Amino acid sequence: MMSLDIFSIGLIGFVSALLACLLILLTLSWHGKWSLDNLPGVQKFHQTKVPRVGGVAILLGLLVIEWVNPIILGSSFELLFLAGLIPFLFGFLEDLFKTISISVRLVATGLGPIVFIALSGTYLNHLDIPFIDSWMAWAPVGMVFTVFAVSGMTNSINIIDGFNGLASGTVILILLAFSYVAYGTQDTELFNLLILLVAVSAGFMVLNYPFGKIFMGDGGAYFLGFMVGQIAILLPMRNPEVSPWVSLLICAYPVVETLYSMYRRILKKASSGQPDDEHLHTLIKVKLIRVHFHDLLPQNLRNPLVAPLIWLPVVACGVVACVFTDNLPVLVISFGLFVLAYRLTYRWLAI
Repeated sequence: MMSLDIFSIGLIGFVSALLACLLILLTLSWHGKWSLDNLPGVQKFHQTKVPRVGGVAILLGLLVIEWVNPIILGSSFELLFLAGLIPFLFGFLEDLFKTISISVRLVATGLGPIVFIALSGTYLNHLDIPFIDSWMAWAPVGMVFTVFAVSGMTNSINIIDGFNGLASGTVILILLAFSYVAYGTQDTELFNLLILLVAVSAGFMVLNYPFGKIFMGDGGAYFLGFMVGQIAILLPMRNPEVSPWVSLLICAYPVVETLYSMYRRILKKASSGQPDDEHLHTLIKVKLIRVHFHDLLPQNLRNPLVAPLIWLPVVACGVVACVFTDNLPVLVISFGLFVLAYRLTYRWLAI
């Protein structure tokens, strides 16, 4: 049985992250010239300047947990935390100075999984696809795929971080689905890590949703994206009875959003690293929320409506993955159906 102590420690992490967010807001006069978000931008829908260093609060929540109970997590997860500091640091520097190039940040998101593989020796070596698995079994191929996948997820959480609560809520839902699967496999260490990540993310989200008093910024998005990506790899590698397709289906929304963004930018011959206003969440805001709620709600109440519409398919994918953990055909078909639904919804909104 899982110990109830993890939930008590999680509460400490929740409160610590929340208090850290409040401290950031109360000390804006000290750091606001660096930490406040710049308003101009194709993806910006908020009306006032907001601190974008909420990732610091998430990290502080985890550090308090480590201080309170240094043995709650195994040594392998401490290595995971250390590796995650690499993308966080470069994202945090961008949050403060807005001068870190996209290419440098992309390298940083790749360095995180490279360091973790070097420290732990863990990488994905199968995809449950016969022909591809014969290649994945060769260590260099498995390592390269792992770096690409984790780096992609690291960036994907940053990509979907466009509206209040969208990224933080999506991450929490993904982590909860992972925790359910980890609980079912009796992977106590991984379950503990997931509960603590949910706790500190929820502490941040209290002030992020619905009114957007603080943003997680590139640093927070990169850190949480890295953790989600690595856990998506660790779950099937630590528990052979769990297919990698479970992780893929749980992470379907950020994965498909990122791949489709790359696809449409290739078609338009646009830079894949520059922000734009053609993501699904932006279309939902412009084509649905703005049209149907413009006269009913003010701007600060319309913004929070976007996230729940995205959370619904995230929950649906997570439920299917949790219920059919050992049914590979259902997992594969469900992911395919999500891709189809995403494509049809996007085309409908883009008209």
